[in-house]
Amino acid sequence: QDRLWNERLFHGDAVSDDWYWWRWAGQFPLEVDLSIPLPRQPMSLRLARRNADADTVSALAERHGLRGVLAEPASPVTEGSCARAEFEPRLVMHPDGSYQAFYAEPDRSADGRTPEEIRDLADRALRELDLGHDLALAGMSATFHAGASRDGDTVAAAVADYTLHYRQLHDGVPAVAGGDGQLTLTLDPSGRLCSISDTTVPILGAEAAHPPTTDDTDACTALTEATAARAECLGGRARLAVVPDSREIGYRYDRDDAALVARQTIEITGGRFRIRDIVEVTV
Repeated sequence: QDRLWNERLFHGDAVSDDWYWWRWAGQFPLEVDLSIPLPRQPMSLRLARRNADADTVSALAERHGLRGVLAEPASPVTEGSCARAEFEPRLVMHPDGSYQAFYAEPDRSADGRTPEEIRDLADRALRELDLGHDLALAGMSATFHAGASRDGDTVAAAVADYTLHYRQLHDGVPAVAGGDGQLTLTLDPSGRLCSISDTTVPILGAEAAHPPTTDDTDACTALTEATAARAECLGGRARLAVVPDSREIGYRYDRDDAALVARQTIEITGGRFRIRDIVEVTV
């Protein structure tokens, strides 16, 4: 287990193979509601990225009660400068204005709370932090782990930590997955907040993207046409299918602005292989 949870330290010494331990991540069943109809007036949003400077990281670190660090480009680790094993609470500011706050190492052996209790604790933590954005819970994932010995003894799977995924809202419409406008909270099984990853973006203003619409017919048609064009590009070399219940509408946050988009997940099957991808159109 020590090797598994600290593999970032790159120890090269040989160890006994009497025991094996592994981990995996997956979605955790949790009822959420992000069914958002197409707004009658799609907006184009003007964004204000946080400055990745000493003043900003200092202010954020003070809010979170942590030591602030400005992220630097990765460089090779020289001999004798390996990452320290001791956990150090800190806030790390990235060049794009996003940041991560690390409060504590998860206690993976702690007595577990129910997913509903974890959700309530995460919501409470957000209220106490008062990060200044409207957020909606989009789902929960978890890291699981289990072990077995060479002699056949097994240890049942357990949850190592939970991650709650929130999306930034503008007039009730969430950011779409896979870009900025997201915030995640990771808690250990006891419900203790361990880390935050924040890619939310302050909104300066909004203006109409085009004249108001009355329904989502145009958006659905555009999405259907884009999917058909993608299928045509395959030229019969593979089969394409839309993943059920994968369609969503929301804002795509990109650099200094955000646009309303419709998107859905497609599955492409060819031979023995199958991949999933996203088809997305601006509304």
